[in-house]
Amino acid sequence: MIGPHLASSVGTTFLDSDDGPDSGLLCRELKWLMEDAIEDHTVFSQMGIENNQTNVRLRMGIEELYNLWKQRIEERRPFQYLVGCEHWRDLVLSVQDGVLIPRPETELIVDLVADVVSNNEGLREGLWADFGTGSGALAIGIGRILGSCGRVIATDLSPVALSVAAFNVQKYGLQLSEFIIDVIELRQGSWFKPLKDLEGKLAGIVSNQPYILSDNIPGLQAEVGRHEPRVALDGGINGINDLLHLCNGAALMLRPGGFFIFEICELQKVEPWCDDKCLPPKATGCGFGSGNQPLLTSLGGKNGTPHFLESKGTEGSFPRLQHRHNPCFKNWTGLTSSTRNRAPIRSGKFPKTCIKPVKTR
Repeated sequence: MIGPHLASSVGTTFLDSDDGPDSGLLCRELKWLMEDAIEDHTVFSQMGIENNQTNVRLRMGIEELYNLWKQRIEERRPFQYLVGCEHWRDLVLSVQDGVLIPRPETELIVDLVADVVSNNEGLREGLWADFGTGSGALAIGIGRILGSCGRVIATDLSPVALSVAAFNVQKYGLQLSEFIIDVIELRQGSWFKPLKDLEGKLAGIVSNQPYILSDNIPGLQAEVGRHEPRVALDGGINGINDLLHLCNGAALMLRPGGFFIFEICELQKVEPWCDDKCLPPKATGCGFGSGNQPLLTSLGGKNGTPHFLESKGTEGSFPRLQHRHNPCFKNWTGLTSSTRNRAPIRSGKFPKTCIKPVKTR
Protein backbone atom coordinates (compact mmCIF):
# COMPACT_ATOMS: atom_id res chain seq x y z
CA MET A 1 0.00 0.00 0.00
CA ILE A 2 3.08 2.24 -0.16
CA GLY A 3 2.32 3.19 -3.78
CA PRO A 4 -1.10 4.73 -3.07
CA HIS A 5 0.37 6.52 -0.06
CA LEU A 6 3.03 8.13 -2.26
CA ALA A 7 0.36 9.26 -4.71
CA SER A 8 -1.98 10.58 -2.02
CA SER A 9 0.80 12.46 -0.25
CA VAL A 10 1.27 14.71 -3.28
CA GLY A 11 -2.10 16.40 -2.88
CA THR A 12 -2.12 19.46 -5.14
CA THR A 13 1.58 20.26 -4.73
CA PHE A 14 2.53 19.48 -8.33
CA LEU A 15 -0.64 21.05 -9.67
CA ASP A 16 0.02 24.29 -7.80
CA SER A 17 3.69 24.49 -8.74
CA ASP A 18 3.59 23.84 -12.47
CA ASP A 19 0.16 22.49 -13.46
CA GLY A 20 1.38 18.96 -12.81
CA PRO A 21 -0.71 15.94 -11.77
CA ASP A 22 -2.67 15.97 -8.52
CA SER A 23 -3.05 12.98 -6.22
CA GLY A 24 -6.29 11.92 -7.91
CA LEU A 25 -4.62 11.58 -11.30
CA LEU A 26 -1.59 9.89 -9.77
CA CYS A 27 -3.79 7.28 -8.09
CA ARG A 28 -5.42 6.53 -11.45
CA GLU A 29 -1.99 6.24 -13.04
CA LEU A 30 -0.90 3.79 -10.34
CA LYS A 31 -3.97 1.67 -11.06
CA TRP A 32 -3.14 1.72 -14.78
CA LEU A 33 0.48 0.82 -14.07
CA MET A 34 -0.55 -2.21 -12.03
CA GLU A 35 -3.03 -3.32 -14.69
CA ASP A 36 -0.35 -2.93 -17.35
CA ALA A 37 2.02 -5.10 -15.31
CA ILE A 38 -0.35 -8.10 -15.22
CA GLU A 39 0.94 -10.77 -17.58
CA ASP A 40 -2.38 -12.46 -18.37
CA HIS A 41 -5.32 -10.07 -18.60
CA THR A 42 -7.81 -12.91 -19.08
CA VAL A 43 -7.58 -13.39 -15.34
CA PHE A 44 -10.08 -10.53 -14.93
CA SER A 45 -12.76 -12.41 -16.87
CA GLN A 46 -12.18 -15.44 -14.66
CA MET A 47 -12.51 -13.50 -11.42
CA GLY A 48 -15.85 -12.84 -9.81
CA ILE A 49 -16.74 -9.31 -8.83
CA GLU A 50 -16.23 -10.10 -5.16
CA ASN A 51 -13.17 -12.29 -5.69
CA ASN A 52 -10.12 -10.17 -4.96
CA GLN A 53 -7.91 -12.96 -3.64
CA THR A 54 -6.84 -14.45 -6.99
CA ASN A 55 -3.09 -14.68 -7.52
CA VAL A 56 -1.84 -13.08 -10.73
CA ARG A 57 1.50 -13.27 -12.51
CA LEU A 58 3.23 -9.95 -13.12
CA ARG A 59 5.53 -9.05 -15.98
CA MET A 60 7.95 -7.51 -13.49
CA GLY A 61 8.65 -7.83 -9.80
CA ILE A 62 6.93 -5.77 -7.12
CA GLU A 63 10.22 -4.09 -6.21
CA GLU A 64 10.78 -3.07 -9.83
CA LEU A 65 7.24 -1.70 -10.02
CA TYR A 66 7.76 0.23 -6.80
CA ASN A 67 11.02 1.73 -8.09
CA LEU A 68 9.24 2.81 -11.27
CA TRP A 69 6.52 4.44 -9.23
CA LYS A 70 9.07 6.24 -7.07
CA GLN A 71 10.52 7.71 -10.25
CA ARG A 72 7.05 8.97 -11.17
CA ILE A 73 6.61 10.74 -7.83
CA GLU A 74 10.11 11.74 -6.79
CA GLU A 75 11.60 12.50 -10.21
CA ARG A 76 8.34 13.48 -11.97
CA ARG A 77 9.18 11.02 -14.75
CA PRO A 78 6.39 11.04 -17.36
CA PHE A 79 3.87 8.23 -16.97
CA GLN A 80 4.16 7.48 -20.68
CA TYR A 81 7.83 6.66 -20.21
CA LEU A 82 6.98 4.31 -17.36
CA VAL A 83 4.55 2.24 -19.43
CA GLY A 84 6.35 2.80 -22.73
CA CYS A 85 3.40 4.04 -24.77
CA GLU A 86 1.00 6.90 -25.46
CA HIS A 87 -2.50 7.00 -26.94
CA TRP A 88 -2.64 9.30 -29.98
CA ARG A 89 -5.65 9.46 -32.27
CA ASP A 90 -6.63 5.79 -32.67
CA LEU A 91 -3.03 4.64 -32.25
CA VAL A 92 -1.05 3.31 -29.31
CA LEU A 93 2.47 4.51 -29.98
CA SER A 94 5.58 3.25 -28.26
CA VAL A 95 7.67 5.96 -26.61
CA GLN A 96 10.74 5.98 -24.41
CA ASP A 97 13.23 8.38 -22.86
CA GLY A 98 14.78 10.60 -25.50
CA VAL A 99 11.64 10.70 -27.65
CA LEU A 100 9.04 13.47 -27.50
CA ILE A 101 5.64 12.28 -26.28
CA PRO A 102 3.03 13.11 -28.97
CA ARG A 103 0.31 15.57 -27.84
CA PRO A 104 -3.39 15.50 -28.70
CA GLU A 105 -3.30 18.98 -30.25
CA THR A 106 -0.83 17.75 -32.88
CA GLU A 107 -3.55 15.38 -34.09
CA LEU A 108 -5.06 18.40 -35.86
CA ILE A 109 -2.19 18.37 -38.34
CA VAL A 110 -3.31 14.93 -39.53
CA ASP A 111 -6.88 16.21 -39.77
CA LEU A 112 -5.72 19.09 -41.95
CA VAL A 113 -3.86 16.71 -44.24
CA ALA A 114 -6.93 14.48 -44.48
CA ASP A 115 -9.01 17.49 -45.51
CA VAL A 116 -6.65 18.69 -48.20
CA VAL A 117 -5.96 15.31 -49.82
CA SER A 118 -9.66 14.48 -49.88
CA ASN A 119 -10.12 17.22 -52.47
CA ASN A 120 -6.84 16.82 -54.31
CA GLU A 121 -5.77 13.48 -55.76
CA GLY A 122 -2.45 14.97 -56.78
CA LEU A 123 -1.58 15.60 -53.16
CA ARG A 124 -2.94 12.21 -52.05
CA GLU A 125 -0.75 10.41 -54.56
CA GLY A 126 2.30 12.54 -53.86
CA LEU A 127 5.32 12.35 -51.62
CA TRP A 128 5.04 13.88 -48.14
CA ALA A 129 7.75 14.64 -45.60
CA ASP A 130 7.54 14.72 -41.81
CA PHE A 131 10.50 16.65 -40.41
CA GLY A 132 11.50 15.79 -36.84
CA THR A 133 9.26 12.73 -36.70
CA GLY A 134 10.06 11.68 -33.12
CA SER A 135 7.88 8.64 -32.39
CA GLY A 136 6.61 8.69 -35.97
CA ALA A 137 3.14 9.86 -34.94
CA LEU A 138 2.52 12.33 -37.77
CA ALA A 139 4.12 10.11 -40.39
CA ILE A 140 1.99 7.13 -39.36
CA GLY A 141 -1.20 9.19 -39.15
CA ILE A 142 -0.62 10.65 -42.61
CA GLY A 143 0.60 7.35 -44.05
CA ARG A 144 -2.63 5.66 -43.05
CA ILE A 145 -4.59 8.40 -44.81
CA LEU A 146 -2.55 8.18 -48.00
CA GLY A 147 -2.54 4.38 -48.01
CA SER A 148 -0.93 2.87 -51.08
CA CYS A 149 -1.53 6.06 -53.07
CA GLY A 150 1.24 8.17 -51.58
CA ARG A 151 4.36 7.92 -49.47
CA VAL A 152 5.83 9.65 -46.44
CA ILE A 153 9.49 10.21 -45.72
CA ALA A 154 10.07 10.82 -42.01
CA THR A 155 13.32 12.33 -40.79
CA ASP A 156 14.92 12.86 -37.41
CA LEU A 157 18.38 13.68 -36.18
CA SER A 158 18.08 11.35 -33.18
CA PRO A 159 18.89 7.65 -33.74
CA VAL A 160 16.85 6.85 -30.62
CA ALA A 161 13.79 8.56 -32.05
CA LEU A 162 14.22 6.83 -35.41
CA SER A 163 14.47 3.42 -33.74
CA VAL A 164 11.23 4.04 -31.88
CA ALA A 165 9.59 5.42 -35.03
CA ALA A 166 10.69 2.30 -36.93
CA PHE A 167 9.13 0.12 -34.24
CA ASN A 168 5.84 2.03 -34.52
CA VAL A 169 5.88 2.02 -38.33
CA GLN A 170 6.35 -1.74 -38.35
CA LYS A 171 3.64 -2.17 -35.73
CA TYR A 172 1.09 -0.54 -38.04
CA GLY A 173 2.25 -2.36 -41.16
CA LEU A 174 3.54 0.65 -43.06
CA GLN A 175 7.08 -0.61 -43.56
CA LEU A 176 8.78 -2.09 -46.59
CA SER A 177 8.05 -5.75 -47.25
CA GLU A 178 8.62 -8.13 -50.14
CA PHE A 179 5.02 -7.65 -51.22
CA ILE A 180 4.43 -3.90 -50.92
CA ILE A 181 6.35 -0.66 -51.30
CA ASP A 182 6.91 1.02 -47.97
CA VAL A 183 4.39 3.75 -47.22
CA ILE A 184 6.83 5.32 -44.76
CA GLU A 185 10.57 5.60 -45.23
CA LEU A 186 12.82 6.74 -42.38
CA ARG A 187 15.92 8.83 -42.99
CA GLN A 188 18.36 10.15 -40.41
CA GLY A 189 19.58 13.72 -40.53
CA SER A 190 18.79 17.34 -39.78
CA TRP A 191 15.74 18.80 -41.50
CA PHE A 192 16.27 18.94 -45.29
CA LYS A 193 19.71 17.36 -45.45
CA PRO A 194 18.45 13.76 -45.86
CA LEU A 195 16.12 14.87 -48.69
CA LYS A 196 18.52 16.63 -51.04
CA ASP A 197 17.47 14.21 -53.79
CA LEU A 198 13.86 15.40 -53.57
CA GLU A 199 14.17 19.12 -54.23
CA GLY A 200 10.98 20.41 -55.84
CA LYS A 201 9.27 17.01 -55.61
CA LEU A 202 7.38 17.07 -52.30
CA ALA A 203 3.59 17.30 -52.38
CA GLY A 204 3.45 18.24 -48.72
CA ILE A 205 5.53 18.97 -45.64
CA VAL A 206 4.45 18.64 -42.02
CA SER A 207 6.44 19.39 -38.91
CA ASN A 208 6.00 19.76 -35.18
CA GLN A 209 9.36 21.49 -34.93
CA PRO A 210 10.67 22.89 -31.60
CA TYR A 211 8.87 26.14 -30.78
CA ILE A 212 9.13 26.71 -27.03
CA LEU A 213 11.09 29.86 -26.19
CA SER A 214 14.42 29.04 -24.54
CA ASP A 215 13.60 31.21 -21.52
CA ASN A 216 10.33 29.30 -21.02
CA ILE A 217 11.90 25.85 -20.78
CA PRO A 218 12.66 26.09 -17.01
CA GLY A 219 9.01 26.96 -16.31
CA LEU A 220 7.55 23.94 -18.10
CA GLN A 221 5.84 21.17 -16.20
CA ALA A 222 8.54 19.03 -14.60
CA GLU A 223 7.51 15.97 -16.61
CA VAL A 224 8.31 17.94 -19.75
CA GLY A 225 11.21 20.21 -18.84
CA ARG A 226 13.20 17.64 -16.88
CA HIS A 227 12.65 14.54 -18.98
CA GLU A 228 11.59 15.14 -22.57
CA PRO A 229 14.39 15.87 -25.04
CA ARG A 230 15.22 19.56 -25.02
CA VAL A 231 16.26 19.40 -28.65
CA ALA A 232 12.62 18.61 -29.50
CA LEU A 233 11.29 21.51 -27.41
CA ASP A 234 13.67 24.46 -27.54
CA GLY A 235 12.96 26.78 -30.45
CA GLY A 236 15.59 29.35 -29.46
CA ILE A 237 15.27 32.87 -28.08
CA ASN A 238 12.15 33.66 -30.13
CA GLY A 239 10.89 30.10 -30.49
CA ILE A 240 11.19 30.13 -34.28
CA ASN A 241 14.80 29.20 -35.04
CA ASP A 242 13.89 25.88 -36.64
CA LEU A 243 10.72 27.24 -38.20
CA LEU A 244 12.61 29.91 -40.13
CA HIS A 245 14.92 27.23 -41.47
CA LEU A 246 11.92 25.14 -42.52
CA CYS A 247 10.26 28.10 -44.23
CA ASN A 248 13.40 28.80 -46.23
CA GLY A 249 13.79 25.17 -47.25
CA ALA A 250 10.13 24.54 -48.00
CA ALA A 251 10.26 27.00 -50.88
CA LEU A 252 12.78 24.78 -52.63
CA MET A 253 11.45 21.39 -51.61
CA LEU A 254 7.74 21.67 -52.45
CA ARG A 255 6.46 21.09 -55.95
CA PRO A 256 3.96 23.56 -57.52
CA GLY A 257 0.78 23.60 -55.45
CA GLY A 258 2.53 21.93 -52.52
CA PHE A 259 1.21 22.07 -48.98
CA PHE A 260 3.07 23.01 -45.76
CA ILE A 261 1.67 22.60 -42.24
CA PHE A 262 3.53 23.31 -39.03
CA GLU A 263 2.78 23.86 -35.37
CA ILE A 264 3.76 27.03 -33.54
CA CYS A 265 3.08 28.52 -30.13
CA GLU A 266 3.15 32.30 -30.45
CA LEU A 267 1.68 33.39 -33.76
CA GLN A 268 2.88 36.96 -33.36
CA LYS A 269 6.44 35.69 -33.76
CA VAL A 270 5.73 34.48 -37.29
CA GLU A 271 3.12 37.01 -38.43
CA PRO A 272 5.80 39.14 -40.16
CA TRP A 273 6.52 36.13 -42.36
CA CYS A 274 2.96 36.35 -43.64
CA ASP A 275 3.82 39.72 -45.16
CA ASP A 276 5.32 39.34 -48.61
CA LYS A 277 7.71 42.17 -47.80
CA CYS A 278 9.18 40.14 -44.93
CA LEU A 279 9.46 36.78 -46.67
CA PRO A 280 13.01 35.42 -46.78
CA PRO A 281 14.85 35.93 -50.06
CA LYS A 282 14.68 32.24 -50.97
CA ALA A 283 10.91 32.20 -50.49
CA THR A 284 10.05 35.50 -52.15
CA GLY A 285 8.16 34.77 -55.34
CA CYS A 286 8.58 31.03 -54.86
CA GLY A 287 5.36 30.42 -52.99
CA PHE A 288 6.85 27.39 -51.30
CA GLY A 289 7.60 25.67 -54.55
CA SER A 290 4.69 26.99 -56.58
CA GLY A 291 6.30 30.09 -58.05
CA ASN A 292 3.56 32.22 -56.44
CA GLN A 293 3.01 33.95 -53.14
CA PRO A 294 1.91 31.60 -50.35
CA LEU A 295 -1.53 31.57 -48.80
CA LEU A 296 -1.30 31.20 -45.04
CA THR A 297 -4.15 30.15 -42.78
CA SER A 298 -3.65 29.89 -39.04
CA LEU A 299 -5.59 27.86 -36.53
CA GLY A 300 -5.23 28.59 -32.85
CA GLY A 301 -5.95 30.83 -29.93
CA LYS A 302 -4.06 33.46 -28.02
CA ASN A 303 -1.93 33.57 -24.87
CA GLY A 304 0.63 31.03 -25.99
CA THR A 305 -1.62 28.26 -27.29
CA PRO A 306 -0.41 26.39 -30.37
CA HIS A 307 -1.21 27.54 -33.85
CA PHE A 308 -1.33 25.45 -36.97
CA LEU A 309 -0.46 27.16 -40.20
CA GLU A 310 -1.19 25.72 -43.61
CA SER A 311 0.89 27.10 -46.45
CA LYS A 312 -0.46 26.50 -49.94
CA GLY A 313 0.96 27.94 -53.14
CA THR A 314 -1.94 29.42 -55.12
CA GLU A 315 -1.73 31.53 -58.21
CA GLY A 316 -2.14 35.24 -57.65
CA SER A 317 -2.89 34.92 -53.95
CA PHE A 318 -1.48 37.05 -51.15
CA PRO A 319 -0.85 36.13 -47.52
CA ARG A 320 -3.85 36.38 -45.22
CA LEU A 321 -4.57 35.25 -41.69
CA GLN A 322 -7.67 33.65 -40.22
CA HIS A 323 -7.91 32.75 -36.54
CA ARG A 324 -9.88 29.94 -34.97
CA HIS A 325 -9.60 28.95 -31.32
CA ASN A 326 -8.35 25.45 -30.51
CA PRO A 327 -10.33 24.48 -27.36
CA CYS A 328 -8.54 21.23 -26.60
CA PHE A 329 -5.18 22.72 -25.63
CA LYS A 330 -4.07 22.76 -21.99
CA ASN A 331 -0.57 24.28 -22.24
CA TRP A 332 2.56 22.17 -22.49
CA THR A 333 1.86 19.42 -19.99
CA GLY A 334 2.96 15.83 -19.73
CA LEU A 335 -0.63 14.63 -19.71
CA THR A 336 -3.13 16.75 -21.58
CA SER A 337 -6.89 16.63 -21.24
CA SER A 338 -7.53 13.82 -23.70
CA THR A 339 -4.98 11.49 -22.10
CA ARG A 340 -5.74 12.03 -18.44
CA ASN A 341 -8.59 9.51 -18.42
CA ARG A 342 -7.12 6.85 -20.68
CA ALA A 343 -5.59 3.65 -19.39
CA PRO A 344 -2.52 2.47 -21.27
CA ILE A 345 -2.34 -0.55 -23.50
CA ARG A 346 0.80 -2.53 -22.92
CA SER A 347 3.36 -1.91 -25.63
CA GLY A 348 6.09 -4.20 -24.36
CA LYS A 349 9.79 -3.58 -24.71
CA PHE A 350 11.64 -2.64 -27.88
CA PRO A 351 13.07 -5.97 -29.09
CA LYS A 352 16.08 -5.29 -31.28
CA THR A 353 14.89 -7.88 -33.77
CA CYS A 354 11.75 -5.82 -34.38
CA ILE A 355 13.51 -2.55 -35.07
CA LYS A 356 14.29 -1.94 -38.73
CA PRO A 357 17.70 -0.58 -39.69
CA VAL A 358 17.42 3.15 -40.25
CA LYS A 359 18.07 4.30 -43.78
CA THR A 360 20.62 7.11 -43.80
CA ARG A 361 21.39 9.43 -46.64
